[in-house]
Amino acid sequence: MSDQYLKPFKGKFILHVKTTMKNFFSNPNQVSLIDKYTNVADELGNVDIAKFIKQYALGFSKYKEYKHLQFNYHKASDLSPENLLNNDERDCQLTFKLESFDIEVLQIIDSKITFASSANEVYTIELNDNLKLIKLNNV
Repeated sequence: MSDQYLKPFKGKFILHVKTTMKNFFSNPNQVSLIDKYTNVADELGNVDIAKFIKQYALGFSKYKEYKHLQFNYHKASDLSPENLLNNDERDCQLTFKLESFDIEVLQIIDSKITFASSANEVYTIELNDNLKLIKLNNV
């Protein structure tokens, strides 16, 4: 271990989510998928999963846990499935990635990251198998 101080750098968090359509929500037993799908389906009944994630971000089961990371729910990526039909209550697997808005990394101790958010609020979070930190290249 070195006694050198970390030079702060810009970064962002990447959250890998693997869940089901029902477990996406913090109250899965009270969720009607047909109702949720109907609100985001097009005229043919196709549900765009990116639109679904964006629409229901505040109901996301991990929203409170990661709220201070300020994920950009409008740009979910690596979606599986990308869309589905709004025709039944069947629960299916859902995977996607979310990126946080840019942060400034202030300290790293083991897997604990202390950072300043875009609003200059300081937080510490521990990385895990689903949450990664990437360094942004200075532009």
